[in-house]
Formats: sequence, C-alpha cells, structure tokens
Amino acid sequence: MRRLLLLGQFFYFMAFMFICMPINVYANTEHLSPEQVTKEFYTLYIKEFLSMEHKHPMEVLNEAKESISEELIVRIKAVYDCHSEGEMGECAVEGVFSDSDYFTRSQDAPDEWADVTVETVNKVDDFAELAVILGRGTEYEYRLPVLLEKRSGQWKIILVSRHQPQSAEQIAEAFYIWYMKALYAHKDPYASDYQTMMKKYVSPKLINQLDEMVDKDYFIKAQDYLDDWRHTTIIAIDESDNRVTANAYIAGLQEKPYNLSVELEKESSQWKIVSVSFLKLNYPTTSYGHIINSPIILNEYHDYVYLTRTNKEGAPLSLIFNDGKREEQVDRYSVNGSDPEIKGFFFMNIAGMRNAFVIVSWKHKHDALKIDGESYEVHAYYYKDDALHKNNDISNDPNLSGLEGFFNDELSVFKYKTVAEVMEYVNKKYNNKHISF
Repeated sequence: MRRLLLLGQFFYFMAFMFICMPINVYANTEHLSPEQVTKEFYTLYIKEFLSMEHKHPMEVLNEAKESISEELIVRIKAVYDCHSEGEMGECAVEGVFSDSDYFTRSQDAPDEWADVTVETVNKVDDFAELAVILGRGTEYEYRLPVLLEKRSGQWKIILVSRHQPQSAEQIAEAFYIWYMKALYAHKDPYASDYQTMMKKYVSPKLINQLDEMVDKDYFIKAQDYLDDWRHTTIIAIDESDNRVTANAYIAGLQEKPYNLSVELEKESSQWKIVSVSFLKLNYPTTSYGHIINSPIILNEYHDYVYLTRTNKEGAPLSLIFNDGKREEQVDRYSVNGSDPEIKGFFFMNIAGMRNAFVIVSWKHKHDALKIDGESYEVHAYYYKDDALHKNNDISNDPNLSGLEGFFNDELSVFKYKTVAEVMEYVNKKYNNKHISF
C-alpha cells in the first residue's frame, strides 16, 4: 500500500492537477451514461494516483472537466489554494476537507484500487446515484456513493460521499442536495417515480405520514422556495448510537435562510430521516434584523457568526457573534453610494487561528462622471477567547480593496472578488507570516 507522505496534500495536488490537465477522454461526454462517465473518470483518476508521475498543477483553471460539476471544481480548488506551501492547513469548503482526497475520501491508495467497478443504485430522470467499488474482491475493497446530475445533456459528478455506512450528516446532506435539485428542476420529489430515492433517505414511518401533510412542503417547511436556496450545511449537534439531531442551514447569501432541525435514526445500520422541524436558534432574530446567510460555526460548542440586514439608515448590514448566551454586533457595513452587498462569507485558519471573512461590494453608476462599476472590500475577523475580533492586518491590506468597472471612463480591475481568489491570496501572504492576535 502506498501511504501518502504529506497526508492529504499529495491527493489535493493530484486532484487539482487532474482537473486542470487536458485529458481528451472527457472531451465528449454528451452521449455517455452516468455509469460510463463515472467509470472513465475513476479509472483515469486512480491510474494517476498510482503512477506517482505528476506534473506541476499550478496553472489557471480555464474550464471545468466535462465529468465534474463546476461548483465542485471551485470548492476543491478553494481548499487546495487554502494550503500553505509545504504545509497542510485546516481548510474546508462545503463538504471538501483538506485532510483527505475528495474523490476517494481517503489518505491511502493501495495498488488494488486500479480495478474500478461502477454499479447503479438508483436513477430517476436527471439524477443518478451510483456505487464506485475500488479493488473489488480484495482485502482493500472500498465503496464510494457518488451522485450525478444531468446538465445540458451531460452527466456531471456533483457529490462523493464517504464509504458505507454513511454518517447521519452525509445522509442528510445527500438528501437535501437531491431534494432541492428536484424542486429546482420542477419535479415532484413526492411522486411515485421518486419513491426509491425517498425510501433511501427517509424513514418508512415518516413516508407514510407525508400524504397527510399537504399544507406546505414538509422537508423545507414552506409553501415555496427561493432561487437562492442552493446550498446546504449539515452540522450534527447531538449524537447517540442510534439517533442524531443535526442543524440544516439551507440558503444562499441574499435572503434569510431556512434553519431546520433534522432528526435521524439508524434503521438496519442505515441512517434515515425521521422528522424535520424549524430550528429555533437561541438569539432573538429581531434584535439585529433579518438573518441573510447560513451561520459559520466557530468551535465545538457551536459559537457562531452570521450576517443580518436591517432597515437602519446608513448601515443596513451587520456582522453578529453569538455564543449561545449572548449576541454581539462585531461590525457594520455602511451605505457607500448604494447599499452594501455580500459577495462572500466563509472561514479559513490563519496562523492556526480560525478567521471569518466577509467580501462586501457597492454598486456605483454616474453617467456624467463616466462611472459604472463596483467597489470591493474584504474584512477578516479572528476568533479568540470566546469572542470575535477584527483582524486589522488583513482587513487593512490595500490589495484587498479596490474597484471593478469603469471609473472616470477608465477600466479598473479588482483581483479578489470571489471566495477562491481571496483564499488563495490570504493563504500565500499570511499563512507563512507571524500575525499578533
């Protein structure tokens, strides 16, 4: 067995290289089945692992691989960019972690994994759930649940879970990814065609009760859903051998999220959803306005930070810290020609300290002055001594504020508008530098 010398670092090196390198086998996937897409991807991916003959991956990611969804590539690249040079950082972006390879969910690559088998678990319309078996029939046999979606006629890998049995969090995450995508595709997830998928994730007892719940959608507790509800964060907060309570944050950045509490129980060694209810957080939602994002959890005690929007003149957005007993306004984002807009809200570790980041922008348009663009600011806050503090070194970095668009009829370009761009810059400049917290 080949054990990686630097744990997950080589795997992310290979993952990034694999996505960036031009491999013709994926040039035409339009007519391939989800099984063929997955088989070809994993066959070549494992071959690259075992060969140990890799090229330098630091090249611009011009386009996504045809077999992988664009958003998954962005998340993997963001975690890769978060690493210090020659040192592993503790980074995570929506289910992608720096301690292991995403596509194998492992730190080891035995030679036996060169044998790749793909089996269909379930396939309904534009969704397919497959099982990838690496090293079948050997002592190193390893199974990976893989979820694909058909987009513009091509099947794309959108999720790879850890090998069976899956955790309660993974079951809840996979369910809501499938469920919300079905809603956005204007499919009825309660229809008979979807019963196989429903039975995989939901307790039979709850399924039998769903017909009586006709006033609103049971799993999102609403009669309608917003275009921004495309991201799901699942965090287990209470666990026992056979029952788990998890918080589900389903939202984007522009609207108040739905915070749900999901109960799961183990049935025949498989976790199933048994109930869903509104998540009642401990802070008064009216004290600082309407929550507009999924919270960032700061520690194992579930201290968290979130953004709110108010009708307060001059400063409509606020950053709020909550430790379960109190909430505190950490920062406010004021009007600057227009209302502030949140372009990114994420965390990463800097010099061993957990930091929350907020990317804020303002739109500017003035025909007489030939202005048509946006101004950007990146703010960072570190978590220490059970409180959130402004990271002045990063927040005052002149490279992390700038203009994008036309100002005085001259084109300005700002380099750090996205989460991935900010993470890459901050990691390179600050993770190898001493910062006094």
